Amino acid sequence: MIASPDILFPALALMGLTACVWLWMLISRKKALQQSPQSMQVFATQQQTQTFLQQANLPAENFSNLFELPVIFYVMCLMLFVTQHSSFVFLVLAWSFVILRTGHSLVHIFFNHVIIRFVLYLLSSVMLWLIVILFAMELFDY
Repeated sequence: MIASPDILFPALALMGLTACVWLWMLISRKKALQQSPQSMQVFATQQQTQTFLQQANLPAENFSNLFELPVIFYVMCLMLFVTQHSSFVFLVLAWSFVILRTGHSLVHIFFNHVIIRFVLYLLSSVMLWLIVILFAMELFDY
């Protein structure tokens, strides 16, 4: 068991990734708007935004993705820390999740190759569900 805050570092790293994607989203949307004679009204609906901003919208889609499964990751990191059930295995799985999600974000935003993106998503999901399952097993003494 690790009684230190080490398990919180991967969570902070993922928050850093989320902040970077958010910033990239703002920059790419601002750039797209500056290159267009249209008004801000193109952002009135999600469908209009997607049509107008196609490439600039990829960071926004990825930003939304970072609030899906990663929410479970944040909760698990906190639960592992609070219950002092963190171990080297959980730390490796947590960093693996963060690295794979970072790869997923980079692929999604910069060249959006669906197969590569899916493999990274699937592998990161496996890491997350392993964290959940192993924690549950430890918690219930299996």
